[in-house]
Amino acid sequence: MITEAKLKEQVTAYLKTIPNLWFFHPAHRWIVGLPDFIICYKRQFIAIELKKEGKFLRKIQRYIMKKIRDAGGTTMTAYNLEDVEKIIKEEGNENI
Repeated sequence: MITEAKLKEQVTAYLKTIPNLWFFHPAHRWIVGLPDFIICYKRQFIAIELKKEGKFLRKIQRYIMKKIRDAGGTTMTAYNLEDVEKIIKEEGNENI
């Protein structure tokens, strides 16, 4: 099973390969509850929280993800790199 730290490394490397995609990886020790990745791609706002298999969002994380969706953004909990690749491709194709 992959660790969350290793998954963050994989996702960061993947996102760096996509032209015209901007992302930010907030430092959780300063702001509790923010998603692991905040992304802007092809006019889409995407927030992704990474979790190890079997782990779930905390209450504050669910609240923040809901607020992002309420504002028109897309959110997801990803358990592997394939989850991230899928959402980026889906959101990126919406406005082509």
